[in-house]
Amino acid sequence: MSHELIYTSAPKGLKAGSQGFCTVECTDGLTPQLQARLESLSGYRHVFPPGDDRVAENPVVYSHVRVPDRSRTVNILSRVADSGLDYSSRTNKLAHHLVLEPNERAMCGPASLLAHCIAHPPDQPIVKTEWGGKVMLHRSGPDIPRLDVAVTACHHWEKLSGHEGGWGGILAEAGFSDPNRPVFLFFEPGQELFPLIQESIALLPPAKRWGVTFTTFFSGLPQDVRCAWRGILKGSPEEAAARRFPNALLIDLTGPLAEPRGKLVEAARSGVIHTEFQAAVPSPPPPSTTTCHGGLPGRLRHRRDLRPGRRRTRRRLVLRGGPAEVPANHLVVLDLEAGGDHRDPDLPGHRRVVDRPE
Repeated sequence: MSHELIYTSAPKGLKAGSQGFCTVECTDGLTPQLQARLESLSGYRHVFPPGDDRVAENPVVYSHVRVPDRSRTVNILSRVADSGLDYSSRTNKLAHHLVLEPNERAMCGPASLLAHCIAHPPDQPIVKTEWGGKVMLHRSGPDIPRLDVAVTACHHWEKLSGHEGGWGGILAEAGFSDPNRPVFLFFEPGQELFPLIQESIALLPPAKRWGVTFTTFFSGLPQDVRCAWRGILKGSPEEAAARRFPNALLIDLTGPLAEPRGKLVEAARSGVIHTEFQAAVPSPPPPSTTTCHGGLPGRLRHRRDLRPGRRRTRRRLVLRGGPAEVPANHLVVLDLEAGGDHRDPDLPGHRRVVDRPE
């Protein structure tokens, strides 16, 4: 089941005693830790103040990031934008976040799904661009549609950068070969990056689309938040740091771009995907990982890793059998450390699967 959270400035928030910038709507069952993390993703930098002739050009943050939540990693789709003046006549913003379960990751990919949720249903979109002023605790999250997307030529790329949209293929190829490689898209107010990201992700096979993380207007994120493609406002403090970033792909949309060359460039121009990209499958998990009892991610450890001699005293509870995901020749080990609540970061939830010799 999905979760959601809306964050804005209000005279009264959902939490008792809260006011000003606070959570005004969220799903019942959202953990305090995840709620705090969503609130930390609600930051926004106004480029133009209220009353400025260019206030409508304040960039909108559209993003897909992955964040750790206890023993798992969750996908978060967000929209954060200027929201005029608040109840005290000060600058306001509106942030709406969706937290998705793995089975809610539609084939269309994160960008197209977010765009659909902003526009549908037309009378009451899933992701709101305005808040109605009523504080609410929702019993359940919204139903996430299962969508696919048709691959088309990159018309938005062509309009903004020329070269028949070929640069859309350059960005897509970066996501195909290494979705974690940093990509910085430099833009000016008034340039829309979100349609460009939608087109590039659509060029990827469905199995690769959710590997791409992005934000269309980067002004800082917590260190443990995964976000590879970042829109950087020209002249901002983030621009200088981005240009010094090692092994990053830099695409400056504020000036002329060179003739693009790459395997997906022609696909971006024609909308026809070569068979080598159509046949791509998701990368297999590293051989050191598996699924532990209870569905938690674990790390394979050989029995020699369980030898005594460690500085901390541990009691081991070995669970034989368990769910089908644990092979018959493995044990599920729950480590309980004596004398403290320290948690080994390599052992989420203190659960491991280890080889059991026959």
